[in-house]
Amino acid sequence: MIVNGKVGGTFDFTKGGALSIVGRSWDAMSKALMRTHLAAGSSFARRNGGQLFYSAIPDTADVDTSGLDFAANNRNALFQLGVERAEAGWAWALADSPEETPAVPAAVPAAPVISGRR
Repeated sequence: MIVNGKVGGTFDFTKGGALSIVGRSWDAMSKALMRTHLAAGSSFARRNGGQLFYSAIPDTADVDTSGLDFAANNRNALFQLGVERAEAGWAWALADSPEETPAVPAAVPAAPVISGRR
């Protein structure tokens, strides 16, 4: 799954204006919805024997990910971040840690043990 932005919430102060409050509410709701989709997708994958990998901008990245900053230096910083993570092997992450693999019964059962011999 490719996430267009950061997944985690960020602490920030909101100005008292209606537009600022609506914008901050939208941002919080969007991130909560994305985390819900990641959890649901991961649960689906686990139930069906798979794992969900996703790629997102790290929460610690010091770039504007609002989607409203189209300045060349911000777009270049985002691109460079992607290149560095891909080269380091960190482009994809697991949505959650995999659980223990359940024991699968053998297709052909083993012969019963009689007197310590098979």
